[in-house]
Amino acid sequence: MMLSASYALFDSISEQTAKLRGEILAAESCPLPHGRRFYLAPDGDDLLPGTTPETAWRSLDRLEKETFLPGDAVLFERGGSWRGRFRAMGGVTYSAFGDGAKPRIIGSPENGADPEKWQEVAPDVWRYQTKFAADVGGIVMNGGERHARKIVLDYSGLAPVDFVTKQPFGGYAELAEDLVMWHDLGGDVVENADGGWLYLCSKKGNPGARFREIEFL
Repeated sequence: MMLSASYALFDSISEQTAKLRGEILAAESCPLPHGRRFYLAPDGDDLLPGTTPETAWRSLDRLEKETFLPGDAVLFERGGSWRGRFRAMGGVTYSAFGDGAKPRIIGSPENGADPEKWQEVAPDVWRYQTKFAADVGGIVMNGGERHARKIVLDYSGLAPVDFVTKQPFGGYAELAEDLVMWHDLGGDVVENADGGWLYLCSKKGNPGARFREIEFL
């Protein structure tokens, strides 16, 4: 009964998340303050001032180097994508300019949709080629069309158990449900400096060939 309730809760959260995601994607850009404006575009140039759409910067690295003031606005070109992270500053508005789809800021270090990046280590279980030091909370495929369900382990007892099912977990070979993932951090929950292998069960072959986009969150 508890297991069914847990999965029902996850399904409910997924439905609410999908609804909220749709509302966010359909929302218009927010009104801008009257301070300075800075622009980023995929075809921009970090050597330019960044103060008009025609002189937009290109990279998040350039954005990180700038000192912003309360009332400033940073605008990303619609339809553009950036991979990486940046620190949002208090009092600064982050929005978009231009037409088309909302800009994408992808925190994932790389796109894993490459068959060469995955190795089958057990029947239908695939290991990603790169270790991740920080906990990978999820895997999103094809821009949100699919996502992996993560096995979260409880290490408080003598042996690790699945946090949801409370059943013992013996390792990646036990991944048997399609698109279930496990990040092995060697008993650490949040981070392991040596990194940890990421495993994904894919019943339809190599994940890198199955999906056009695989992002690690």
